[in-house]
Amino acid sequence: MSIPSLGRRPRSADARFRAFTLVELLVVIAIIGVLVALLLPAVQAAREASRRSSCANHLKQLSLATHNYHDVFRTLPTGGINVNKNNAAWDRPTAGTQGSPLHGHGPTWQVLILPQLEQDAVYEDYWETNKTSDPLDQVNFPGSPTYFWAQAQIPVMRCPSSTLYKGTNIAIEQQESMSRGNYSACFGSGNLNQSWSNENFMGVYGVNTQVPLGNIKDGTSNTVAISEVKGSLARSDSRAIWALYAMGSAAFSTGRNPNSPVGDLTPACNDTKVGPCGAAATVDGTQIAAARSHHPGGINVGMADASVRFISQTINPATWAALGTKSQGEVLGEY
Repeated sequence: MSIPSLGRRPRSADARFRAFTLVELLVVIAIIGVLVALLLPAVQAAREASRRSSCANHLKQLSLATHNYHDVFRTLPTGGINVNKNNAAWDRPTAGTQGSPLHGHGPTWQVLILPQLEQDAVYEDYWETNKTSDPLDQVNFPGSPTYFWAQAQIPVMRCPSSTLYKGTNIAIEQQESMSRGNYSACFGSGNLNQSWSNENFMGVYGVNTQVPLGNIKDGTSNTVAISEVKGSLARSDSRAIWALYAMGSAAFSTGRNPNSPVGDLTPACNDTKVGPCGAAATVDGTQIAAARSHHPGGINVGMADASVRFISQTINPATWAALGTKSQGEVLGEY
C-alpha cells in the first residue's frame, strides 16, 4: 500500500511557469495610462472646486468686514479717496466721517477695513507713512523703511486660484512692487467717470462717496458690491493692487460681462498672460475694467447684503449691468 505524500502535490507534466510577455505588459501600462488620464481631470476639478470655495469664503469675510465698518461709521467705506495733492496731512476716518486725506491717491475701501480684518499693524503703518506723502511718492519705493504696508501679504485679499500677489522689487514706479490681491469694489455699470459722477451708473462704492446700506434702493440682495479681478505685473498696470485707488485695482465696472474678451483700459497695460488689457488705441477708451477670475465659467461676487454668489460669464449683459447699480429700480432677469 502506497503512502500519500505530505509535501507539495506534484505538478503535471503540462504545467509551466509563465512570465508576462512584452505585449501584455504594454497593454497593462496602456490601461493604467487611460485610468490616470480619466482620473486627473476629476482630481483637478475637485481641487479647483475647493479653491473656488475658499475664494468665496474670502469674499464673505471681506463683505462682513464692510458691514462691521458700517456698524462703526454708519456707512459703507468709500471706494477710494481722490483729492488734490498740494495740501496738508491726512485725517483718518472717525465715527460719521470717511476721513479726508489731502493727497492725490487716497486710501481704498480695502485699506479702510483693515482693522475689521485684524490687520491693525498694516493699517497703522499706512496712515503713519502717508501723513505728508502720496502712496506713490518716492518715500514708498522699495528699500524705504516705510514700505511695510505696500508689500503686506494679506491672505484674505487673495484668490487661491491665483498666484500673482507680489510685484517686482524695482523702483521704477512704486506701483510695480505693491502687493496684489484679487478683489475689487463695484463702482457701478459705467466707465470710471460715469460711475464717479452720474447717478444713473453709480454702484455701492465710488470715489469720495459713502453709501449707507439704507440708501441701496434696489435692495442689498440685488446689488453687487465686491467681485474678483485679475492682477498684472506689467509696468504701469495697477490692476488688483488692493491699496491703490484705480479702475481695475480697487474698482471694477459691470459695464462689461465677467471675463470679458474686450480689453481693460489701463495705462501701458501690456501683460497678456493674465487677461485682456491694452492702451486706449486697442480698446474702446471707456476706462472700464471688467470683473475677472481664474475660475472656469464665471466669477464669485459679494452682494451688498454680504451673501456670496457665483455669476456665469454668459450672464445677460443687461442683467449684469443692472446688478452693478444701486438705485435704478431695474427688473432683473435670471442670473
